[in-house]
Amino acid sequence: DTDLMGGETELLARLQAAGERVIFVPSAPVRHVIVPSQLDRGWLLRRMFRIGRTSERLQLDTESVRLFHAPRYLWRQLIATWLRYVATLTRSERERFEAALLVFELRGRTYTYLLGQHQRAGVLGRLLHP
Repeated sequence: DTDLMGGETELLARLQAAGERVIFVPSAPVRHVIVPSQLDRGWLLRRMFRIGRTSERLQLDTESVRLFHAPRYLWRQLIATWLRYVATLTRSERERFEAALLVFELRGRTYTYLLGQHQRAGVLGRLLHP
C-alpha cells in the first residue's frame, strides 16, 4: 500500500511483540534526502494524509461505534477540524496551512477504515483521498 509510511515503527513494534529489545541511540546519524518537490504544499498535505493512515493502521480502533465503517468520533473530529480550517480562510497562509495539515491527517485516519480489508474505499473514500 503506497499510502502508508512508518515501516520502521511497525517493524520495531513487531520485534518488541516477539520479545526483542529495542534501544534508542541518540548519537546515531540519520540522513534524510529532501528533494525540492517535497517542499510543495500539496506534497506536504498528501504526506500528512499518509501519516494519518499509518498512525491509525498501527492502532486500529475495533471497539467504537461506527458510522460508514469508521469510528463515529473520527467523523466528528474531521467535521470540527474542517470547520476550524474554514474559519482560517481569512487569516494568514501559515494558519490556513497548519489547519489544512490537521484536516489531511484526519482524512487519512478516517480513510483507513473506509478502505478496509477489500482495499476499496467507495464513494466516501474517493472524497477523502487526496
